[in-house]
Amino acid sequence: GNPTARLMCIGEGPGATEDETGRPFVGAAGQLLDQILGAIDCPRESVFIANIVKCRPPQNRKPLPDEATMCLPYLHRQIALVRPTVLLAMGGTAAEWLLGVKRSLGDLRNQVHRYAGIPLVVTYHPAALLRNPNWKKPTWDDVRAAEAKQLAADGYEPVLKHSRWCLLKRPENLTDNQTVKLSELLKYNLRSLRA
Repeated sequence: GNPTARLMCIGEGPGATEDETGRPFVGAAGQLLDQILGAIDCPRESVFIANIVKCRPPQNRKPLPDEATMCLPYLHRQIALVRPTVLLAMGGTAAEWLLGVKRSLGDLRNQVHRYAGIPLVVTYHPAALLRNPNWKKPTWDDVRAAEAKQLAADGYEPVLKHSRWCLLKRPENLTDNQTVKLSELLKYNLRSLRA
């Protein structure tokens, strides 16, 4: 992955094709991930992609706790070295291990968590979207939330105006804790996000 990536995507573990090629997210799930990233103008080359475990569990099963525990220090070091502005946890396994909680994916979605001070957004794994296309819309919402957090790190603020997301630059003299009137933000409006 890109060692200077602002967005870091983290999945569960490599599948058979990933094990053979040594590249994460190849095949149909990888193609779908590329489309998802492309929709927020974030090509794969600009992203760092990692997994909770570094080798494929037998029969592609969910990683066992001792397998994940052994691989986590490597992942933690990857995150520390890349220093992304936002993490996207793809799937329940990634979310559980990054957040240190045992909760359903549904409970962890629709909110921004923190991992070592970095905003973390939880969404469905691309392979799950191939099995259940009804989850594509919620995933799109999650990815847009991750994009908004990534842009907020650059001083932009997403605002919903006339049913369309606008990306607004916060005045530089304000701290993160201060509120800004919409009229002030509109002065700094730079571009619109896709609806």
